[in-house]
Amino acid sequence: MEAGRRDRAGVAAACVLLFAGIVSGSIAAQPADNEYLSLYDTLWTVISRHYHDPDFGGVDWAGLRGRYRDRARTVRDDEAFRALANDLLSELGSSHLRIFGPDGATPTTGIGARFTTVDDEVLVTDVAADSDAQLQGLRPGDRLLSPRSDVRGKRGSTATLEFERCGGDAVTLEIRREQVYWPIRPPYLSWSRSEVAGHGSVTTLRVSRFDDGAADEADAAMAELLDADTLIIDLRRTIGGNMSALRLASWFAPAEEAAFALVSRRYLQTLGRSPRPDDLARLPRVSGAYTGGAVYDALNNTRSAAMFWTESVPRRFEGRVYVLIGENTRSAAEAFAWYMRRHTDAVLIGRPTAGSLLSAREFPIGDGWWVSVPVHGVWGADGKAYSDRPAPPHVETAWTREDHCSGRDPDIEATDLWHHEQP
Repeated sequence: MEAGRRDRAGVAAACVLLFAGIVSGSIAAQPADNEYLSLYDTLWTVISRHYHDPDFGGVDWAGLRGRYRDRARTVRDDEAFRALANDLLSELGSSHLRIFGPDGATPTTGIGARFTTVDDEVLVTDVAADSDAQLQGLRPGDRLLSPRSDVRGKRGSTATLEFERCGGDAVTLEIRREQVYWPIRPPYLSWSRSEVAGHGSVTTLRVSRFDDGAADEADAAMAELLDADTLIIDLRRTIGGNMSALRLASWFAPAEEAAFALVSRRYLQTLGRSPRPDDLARLPRVSGAYTGGAVYDALNNTRSAAMFWTESVPRRFEGRVYVLIGENTRSAAEAFAWYMRRHTDAVLIGRPTAGSLLSAREFPIGDGWWVSVPVHGVWGADGKAYSDRPAPPHVETAWTREDHCSGRDPDIEATDLWHHEQP
C-alpha cells in the first residue's frame, strides 16, 4: 500500500496509501554546497525516526550515517545528491522508499512502452495507445537490442533504440521519451462480458489502480456483474492505491471480518516483539476507510496501528473467481491478492506479485526535496506478516516471446483449468 501525495503549498503530506508518481513543474533554485550536507542529515534523520521496522531489516542504519555523510560533503548538484540518496535508500532493500527532487528536477523518464525479461531477452510487452512509441511502430514482442539503460532519459528527448522484430528483422527507432503511464486517471475499473460455450457468462474485470473513488466503482461494477458465472479479476498491471481494495474484496468475503492491520514502529517498540493474533484483535476496528485521507485519519486517531475490516454488501458474488497476478501487481493490489488467496475460494493465476506491500508517507526534507518512507508494516489478522511479501499464484504460468508476438495470453488460457485443487 502506498503513501500520500505531496502538498505543493508546503503543508506536510497526509498519510495516504499511494503509488508515488513523478513530479513535474519549474526547476527550483540550486541549494548551496553546504545545504546538500544539511539535506542529507535531514534525509537520514527522517528515515531514522519514521521507518516502520525498528530493526531496519537487519541493516546497521546508524553505521551507514557516517559513511554516506562523508560522501555528502562532496555533493555539488542535484544529480549527485539524488544519486547519493538513492544509494542510501537502496541499503534498506525496501519498497516505497523514494526520493523526489524539486519541481521539474526529476530528470528522466522512459518511452511509451513496458518491458519484461524472458530468457534473458528484454521484450516489449505493451505499447501505450497514441504514444510516440506506437507512432514509430514499436510492437509487443519486439526485442530490445540496445542497453536497457538507453530507454530512460530527459523527458522530451529522443531515444535511439535498436529492436529485433518478431519476424527477425532489426530496426532502429527514434522514440520520444514521455510519461504516459502516470498519473492514472479514473475510471479505475473496467470490464467486458462474453458467453463461453459450456461455461456460461464470463466477465473480465480489469483494475488499473485502487485509488480514491475506486470503492464506489467496485460497488457499481459488482452490481452489474453479480449474475456472471465466472469472474476473472485482472490485476497484472494494477500498481497500487489504498484501502479501497478492501471494498472490492468485501464482495467475495464470507462475512465482515478483519483483513489487514497497519502497524507502525512506535506500536512495535511499545509491544516489544512481533504482534500475535491476540494483539491484533485488540487494535481499533476500521471499516469503510476507502480514501487516503480516511486512512490517515484512522491511524492518526489510534496508536498508529489499526485493523481494517471488510464490510457487508447487498449480495456476495457466488460464481467462480480467478485473479490474474504478476510482477507488476503491486502494493494495495497485492493486499487484495493476498486476501483473496487466504480468505476465499478464488484461484490466483500468473506469477508472484512484486513484493512491494507497505504503507508509506512522504516527508519534506528541504529545498523542494521530499522522501517517501514506509511508516506502517502490513499484518494479517492471524499474525502473518505481509510487508513486501510477494503473493504466489495457485497456478503459475510462463510467457514466451512467441506469446507476446502472437497476442496469446497464457494466463487467460489457464482459466480453462476450471476444476483443480488449491495447495
